Amino acid sequence: MLFIPGSVNIWIRIIGYIVYMCGCTMSFANTMTAGLANIPPTPHADGNAMFNTLQQLGGAVGTTVMALCLSIAQAGHGTVGSDDYMQATKQGGVWALTIVSVFVVVATLANLRAFLNERRHPINLD
Repeated sequence: MLFIPGSVNIWIRIIGYIVYMCGCTMSFANTMTAGLANIPPTPHADGNAMFNTLQQLGGAVGTTVMALCLSIAQAGHGTVGSDDYMQATKQGGVWALTIVSVFVVVATLANLRAFLNERRHPINLD
């Protein structure tokens, strides 16, 4: 694997995934709240709809990018189930996780910058 070696116990992986999903849930709610705080109260429903739409779009694009990486890696590497095909699939998974990890780091840095900028220069909607 890219980040976790194969020798790691399954329970450590499960606990890591639970912590990861809790972090995603907490960060999305805070990001949404901070974003909605910067618009007047009247269009809050529209802002909420926009956040949810962009979340779904991001999920669809992420899935597409991962499937594309796997497809490109698997192209021309024999039949399904062969050793060459399995190695290509593994390499495609590494590419996909690397690309998604870059996007996660960029998004984290963008959120951090936005929150720090908001703290230095609060927006007054009055």
